Amino acid sequence: MVTPELEAAVAELARRLRDDLAAGLSENLRERAIEQYLYVVVNLHLEAMLGGPLPPQDEIERRFEAALGHAAEAAGLPREAIEPYRRRAREHWGVAATSARVQGMLAAIHDNLTRTLRPLQLLVRPFWGLSALCGAPAGGAGERPQQDVSRPAAEGAVTVAEKPPSAAESAQERKAQKPEPEFPNRARWFKDKLGEKHLSVRRLFEERGGPAPGTARRILRGQAVSQAALEKLARALRVPPEEIPPD
Repeated sequence: MVTPELEAAVAELARRLRDDLAAGLSENLRERAIEQYLYVVVNLHLEAMLGGPLPPQDEIERRFEAALGHAAEAAGLPREAIEPYRRRAREHWGVAATSARVQGMLAAIHDNLTRTLRPLQLLVRPFWGLSALCGAPAGGAGERPQQDVSRPAAEGAVTVAEKPPSAAESAQERKAQKPEPEFPNRARWFKDKLGEKHLSVRRLFEERGGPAPGTARRILRGQAVSQAALEKLARALRVPPEEIPPD
């Protein structure tokens, strides 16, 4: 099922591809543009499928074919135009689906173990204090109880347990250790742009030649980066460099 959000995202990608192809690209750049477009559309369909319960294998295959058809139709391409890229797209789709299936199996195993071990834990817990009961003196009132081995060796020695920090103190300590962002407005602006363009730092790097994901994450954290990285970010987001907030 194609949601309105997915339909809108693919339509925008198809529009950009048509603009690029109309610009008279060389054969090599034309093939690269179609391949990148197909990769992004397949990823969008894949994310939509993995957002819910994983369907059966035959439905996974059907959705892959539907994703290819959607990509061709939205961009006005004949089906044979995307056939050269089918194999790589199919491998990517299959690896992601298999990984999701394995994760689901591991989660199911964890749930089964939890349900199995929980009654056993409740059954054993009442006997955890049995050793302490067995160590109690069995003699009469005149018998001297055994010396507690946990008692300090020196008479009168007092052991004071260190008081754990309160939640408020721990929060203040974490806040003191975490540096304040140097460029908070730039970080907010970049985060909004990624959401507006349906991009991640990885896709910005791979599909648009943006800064490396590590550098992009520094910008999202409000940390300083080089001027060259900011210029690369502006080109990837297709905005003038002066639009990037300086603070």
